[in-house]
Amino acid sequence: MNSKTGAALFLSGVLIVLVAYLYWPSSPNRDRDLPDRFPVSGTVSYNGEAPVGAYVILNPLPLENTQWDTLIPRGRVEEDGTFQVQSYEKNDGAPPGEYAVTMVWTGFPDRNVKPGRDRWRGKFNKPHDPLETIKIDTAEVTVAPIDVKGPKIRLSNPKVDEQAQERGR
Repeated sequence: MNSKTGAALFLSGVLIVLVAYLYWPSSPNRDRDLPDRFPVSGTVSYNGEAPVGAYVILNPLPLENTQWDTLIPRGRVEEDGTFQVQSYEKNDGAPPGEYAVTMVWTGFPDRNVKPGRDRWRGKFNKPHDPLETIKIDTAEVTVAPIDVKGPKIRLSNPKVDEQAQERGR
């Protein structure tokens, strides 16, 4: 193979990759037919403190119609106790509809640890007995402040923290 043939093959390959990228269904450049979404935000406290890293979950109603591939909007609780719901992109809100609001709290907020069991053991993650129900129409929704009570939960594991310090983290 001579250099002209090699260059032609290389350029053909680049062109194929570029066309595939532009027209592949998951390409960020391709228009997606996504439902309208409206901002949803609120605040959460657990025993008066922000449950940093907990997730507020919007379960679409009626629950009986929910399928395995149903979109379930959610928002992560930040240091100040606020959350903003996302469906497809960060803080893009939720599609219109009625939702049962629930929460889960897994992992440790101060470390990049794989999520584990819900610290609340499912107490606030009962779509049939939600913390509240909200309706999203065509405007921004602010969820009423969610203030839940329960037993004191240790936010970190002293043994793990000590081991991390020894490793220089």
